[in-house]
Amino acid sequence: MGLKYTSTVTVPPPYLMVLGAGPFQGPLLTTARGMRVSTVALDQNPAAASRALADAFVQCDIADISAVLACARARNIIGVVSAASDVALPAHAAVAEALGLPGPTPDSVRAARNKERAALRLRATGVPCPETVSAESGAPVDVGGYPIIVKPAVGAGGRGVSIVERSESLGGAVSLARQYGSPLYQRFVTGAPLGLEAFIVGGRIRACFAFEDQLGA
Repeated sequence: MGLKYTSTVTVPPPYLMVLGAGPFQGPLLTTARGMRVSTVALDQNPAAASRALADAFVQCDIADISAVLACARARNIIGVVSAASDVALPAHAAVAEALGLPGPTPDSVRAARNKERAALRLRATGVPCPETVSAESGAPVDVGGYPIIVKPAVGAGGRGVSIVERSESLGGAVSLARQYGSPLYQRFVTGAPLGLEAFIVGGRIRACFAFEDQLGA
């Protein structure tokens, strides 16, 4: 005679982890829902604008790598994504590496988020980019002289950035940049400020689009 039993264990659905639940992550969550992909969104703000679009929500600082990793390990995560947030990238890479999921590597994220490292790698591969040096080890003359850009080395959402046209203004610009991270000097390049978003799969650009930078006229 066969045995019959009733299981009381509920297996959680496989989740796509979305880092951020603000307005910029809304289209990502909406697309996932349209594809019938269950999502768990993480955001420090309990009233995040796109929270209701996720199947599950966790209040978590997406810049806290340990907390994001703990959340990922506690759930059945099949993928991790972030959108319009370079703050989320270190945790994004850490989760992908820890769980063996597709995603950027921690090394590539460190290089991409640090403007000096990114400039060195771009120039090493022959891609033109403005001369960039750390304010701690370089001087304005190293990037071509005034006018120069002074900015934090790691992304600060456009904060702490100054155009410096003479040496008398340098100290104040460096102090401003230092509020958001280690300051650096960069050659000032004139022209229309444009941004570029690119989607890279297997080392190849599969799609990209350009947009007018928010600092443009």
